[in-house]
Amino acid sequence: MVYKSNFVAVVKTNGTILREKGESNDEVYLPFGNEYSLLLKNKNSKRVQVKVQIDGVDVLGGNSLVLEPNSSPGSEMELERFIDNNNMCQGNKFKFIQKTQQIAEHLGDKIDDGFITITYQFEAEKPEIKDVITHRYNWYHDPYPWSIYHPPIYFGSSILRDVSYSSELSANIGSSIGSSDNIVATASCSVQDSTNKMKYTDSIKTPRIDRTITDDSIKPEINPDEGITVRGDISNQQFRTTFMGKLEENSYTINIRLKGTKSNGTTINRPITIKTKLECKTCGTKLNSNVKFCSNCGTFLNY
Repeated sequence: MVYKSNFVAVVKTNGTILREKGESNDEVYLPFGNEYSLLLKNKNSKRVQVKVQIDGVDVLGGNSLVLEPNSSPGSEMELERFIDNNNMCQGNKFKFIQKTQQIAEHLGDKIDDGFITITYQFEAEKPEIKDVITHRYNWYHDPYPWSIYHPPIYFGSSILRDVSYSSELSANIGSSIGSSDNIVATASCSVQDSTNKMKYTDSIKTPRIDRTITDDSIKPEINPDEGITVRGDISNQQFRTTFMGKLEENSYTINIRLKGTKSNGTTINRPITIKTKLECKTCGTKLNSNVKFCSNCGTFLNY
């Protein structure tokens, strides 16, 4: 379970939560060929907007998930499929496969293959709406002289509602990348006559030339534990649209990496879940999958 800034994200397969490993508890071991889902839970008292990328691709088709505050219906969601063409009724499940050499040559070798990136922002606090009472005084002028002795007459007050908050239907997060102009190198050449006086000066500007040398015979090296997420079986998970108010400026990110082999290079044959028991190779003690060292003999536990 990855918990960060009042938000929880876990990977599930066959209805069971997978155990995270690694130095930052951001690695999940899953056999190649298995389908999986993402369990998301909002632990904050405010609504949250969630975006999900897998292998660097937005799997929500430009949409965002909205989770209700903690302890409220809708504060937890299990995402199991792609959302394509705004199809809210049906789509393909997430399936984890090994990235073979043939796949890498056909699709390319991306640096974020195998990574799940979850970005989320909480809804901003709504300003308190207050009633502003404005007093309006009216003076009644009596045409008779003796009215100068009459006090002014107050006809009452009116209540004006000051609404300082306006909701926004959606909040878009964008970024831009700019590129600088080409760097130009300038060389000056001067010629002098016999009297040591300047005769003329010439400047030569040479634009920068970027040269890239590639060798088509060099192919990307694929690590055996690398995998990618593809489209699996059909899922009938359904979604509906809703409205989201103004978001906070701060956003948070959770990264989870899917791996299909153990740290010693052997292939994962069954998912490493929170219920999986590990056996110490030194003394045979059965231990939970979240421990790193054997409690009996102290041996480092390796998958």
